[in-house]
Amino acid sequence: MKSLIKMWQVGLFAAIVGGGSLIAYSQADPPVTPMPLHTLNAQASMVEMLGHADELSTHVQDDLRQIKHLQGQARKLKDVIKLTCVNDKAVAIKAEANIFDDSLRTLRAMVPEAAARAAAYEQVTTSAVSVHQSRVAAEGCVGENTLTNEASNSFAHPAFPDDPTLGDPYGNGVEPPAYASPYN
Repeated sequence: MKSLIKMWQVGLFAAIVGGGSLIAYSQADPPVTPMPLHTLNAQASMVEMLGHADELSTHVQDDLRQIKHLQGQARKLKDVIKLTCVNDKAVAIKAEANIFDDSLRTLRAMVPEAAARAAAYEQVTTSAVSVHQSRVAAEGCVGENTLTNEASNSFAHPAFPDDPTLGDPYGNGVEPPAYASPYN
């Protein structure tokens, strides 16, 4: 009896947590932010590089949020193929985001050498672009269902010449009944 109560409590907890995450995923799609693809030259100041790197950091965070949203959409659709595709892209995005964070930490360490600073900045921009490209690929995984019209099960038939649902085709109306007995 105690194990039954324990299982009921665990199930209730899982339903509450799962329901809360579904409500969070059912919100409107977050807006797609364009990726700033301009890069600075190697002679750019450290302040310009850090400013652009911070802007890229917000885009990477948006991309990570969007990939979570896409995973929720695929789960909601209960489509294993889409979910697997999005999960594969999510793994790639997480790896690139980790590389981005490491490169950003190196750039923020204010490396005094211009060559090392330029290399760290280039790694930051390359990782950010890679994360964004993986996000676009993940959006392609979920995409729109193109088979909605083809999967419908309806048929429009031509008009039947003697369709009984249209009424009397001859326009005579209902004939009154005859006498029940000839002996009246």
